[in-house]
Amino acid sequence: KTDFLGLQELNANDLKVGDIVVYHATWFNEPVIHRIIQINQTSNGTKYFVIKGDNNPVPDPAVVYPNQIVAKVVTIGKNPLVIPRIGYITIWIRGL
Repeated sequence: KTDFLGLQELNANDLKVGDIVVYHATWFNEPVIHRIIQINQTSNGTKYFVIKGDNNPVPDPAVVYPNQIVAKVVTIGKNPLVIPRIGYITIWIRGL
């Protein structure tokens, strides 16, 4: 789905292993930026992600459900593109 100014909303069905995402962790008070290492489903068909920081030896302590993911980090090649204060554009567009 395309939003105002051609910006695309996040669709969890488009996420794949290797994508870097920003999500609301149940184990940390701030948003976490880590990489998806597995995509699984519960026995009732609910999708969830196993996520790990690139420099961490083990995955994050809790699985992540699609409703926790707020953004996909844009990459150029294999390098994450970090744009400081980019969130302010979203706030401005939404009129907050």
